[in-house]
Amino acid sequence: MKSNQKGFTLVEALILFIVLVIVVGTGIYIFQYNNNKDNTQHLEVNMPDDTPPYIFSISEWKIQAPYHGEQALRYTIDPSDPNEAGLTSTQLVNADSSCPSNAAGSIERAQAGEQSVLGAIPQTPEQYVQSGAKYYTKIGSYYYFFSGPQMNCSSESSVNIIQKTTTKEIQNLMSKFVTSK
Repeated sequence: MKSNQKGFTLVEALILFIVLVIVVGTGIYIFQYNNNKDNTQHLEVNMPDDTPPYIFSISEWKIQAPYHGEQALRYTIDPSDPNEAGLTSTQLVNADSSCPSNAAGSIERAQAGEQSVLGAIPQTPEQYVQSGAKYYTKIGSYYYFFSGPQMNCSSESSVNIIQKTTTKEIQNLMSKFVTSK
């Protein structure tokens, strides 16, 4: 007696399932590979080597500088002293939130010819430059002086390394400041 059965056997269904899994898996892999490849190409096109990836600016003073460093720099201007900007970085704050807002130093703004307390001595910016100020720039009628932190903001060496790195990156910026538009 011959039976006329129609349909798939268990083995045939299993083979079909395995083929579908391979096809779908390959499709997902190719899709993800192409998406990652497109993003990388897009970033390379938009960020050529000669273009700074970041502009650090102090908007209240209308100054800015191209910045190539690794720290995400931040500043704070105290309303009681609008001529001083405390400097830090996001990495430093994340490493130790108790570090002050000027943990990487500060920039003091002084108008040419006017007496200010620069380097703990009342003097004009021109006198301070003549006395050996190291990290400064002059833009228009203002001088901008950088002074580093007075002490480490943490007892942890990893935090102090971030603090020193941030301070060094700000020192390198000082000669690059220009008027922002």
